[in-house]
Amino acid sequence: MSYAMNAMIHNTSWVTAHFHLIYGGAVVIVYFAIAYELWPRLTGRPLASKRLACCQLWIWFWGMLITTVPWHIAGLMGQPRRYAIFDYPDPPCYESFQTLYDGSLGTLVAGGSETSQRLVNEGY
Repeated sequence: MSYAMNAMIHNTSWVTAHFHLIYGGAVVIVYFAIAYELWPRLTGRPLASKRLACCQLWIWFWGMLITTVPWHIAGLMGQPRRYAIFDYPDPPCYESFQTLYDGSLGTLVAGGSETSQRLVNEGY
């Protein structure tokens, strides 16, 4: 990473968003894939639907993107990671808070992904 990029994103919400995208996105998708491979072997029953399992992985992927992309944008706009004092009448980064609120829809999408995983594993 270049010095200019590091100086721009240092101590902003971009760092937190990147962490959550990598660990909440890529690592969890790998865990889902491993579970879909091992579950039939451990239980002796085949997966109910490989198509539904694949759909669950894509739903999780898009949910994580919808959640973290606005968070990245807010960080690039300069929103700090932490606030020591919050000025309620006139917050300095009000616009970025609205962006983060819009990103909370991705959390709902990722939650729906969890529900579909349970349906796959229970054979519905």
